[in-house]
Amino acid sequence: SLVCGIILAVTAADLYWVSQQNFYAVLLEHPPYALKEISPIRQILAEEAETEPVRLFAPGQNLPTLLGDSAVGSYLGLSPAEYYDDATKMPEAPKADKTFAYDPAFLDWLKTAGVTHLLTQVPLSAEWPASQVELIASGPDPFLNASWGRGPRESLYLSRLKTPRGRTFWKTDSPASTISWQEHAPTRHRLKVSTPEANQLVITELFYPGWNVTLDGEPAQAERVEGMYRGVNVPAGEHVVVWEYQPASFRWGAVLSLLTLFVLATLAHVRFWHPNRLRWLDD
Repeated sequence: SLVCGIILAVTAADLYWVSQQNFYAVLLEHPPYALKEISPIRQILAEEAETEPVRLFAPGQNLPTLLGDSAVGSYLGLSPAEYYDDATKMPEAPKADKTFAYDPAFLDWLKTAGVTHLLTQVPLSAEWPASQVELIASGPDPFLNASWGRGPRESLYLSRLKTPRGRTFWKTDSPASTISWQEHAPTRHRLKVSTPEANQLVITELFYPGWNVTLDGEPAQAERVEGMYRGVNVPAGEHVVVWEYQPASFRWGAVLSLLTLFVLATLAHVRFWHPNRLRWLDD
């Protein structure tokens, strides 16, 4: 008991000391996040995502994901190894001075990664081919401008890629093959697909431990595609494909937590009703 008390006291003192070292934190009465619901960019992307989920390229590291869409770019904190591997990582973005420069290799990577839209703080340069990209909206956005520390009247530019590979595609292209999204959530993707012959369905999401796939309700084998994407082999016909994130670490954590709770409850029960039986713990 004495040791536990000392540990608790030292931890509390340490947390209090750390809290006093941050002298520059200011509690905002009106944080930028409160403006998310009136973000015009968010509303436009929600409409664009009615048929297929959006994947966005935008500056700001993790910030664009607050719009409710997938985004590519640099991330704060630890990232999967594929984001640093020369064979799979995103190339350096073109320079953005008065305009966002055109780089054919960068555009090709965006298409390969299933990016559907570009959000930039300056207009695309004239070199961007009209056959590949089109501007669909421009103007200020209260949420993003405030979050990025930009002026309230500064414009943002949202463009749509005309020929992206998309969030899902068939490994062997066929005009008769179809893909229809039925559910898109952070931990669950449900698609209804049809193919006249056996094919591989690829979703441009990271192949990461914990993602499991079923085909018509039966477990299927997930395949790594192009070093980082998730694929599953689909026989001819109409099928329902469901991807779910069910990491083993979560199940192990739940089991260990329940076991710990059971042990503590058992000890408490014995100590209360039969205190002499665990007297040795006091020593």
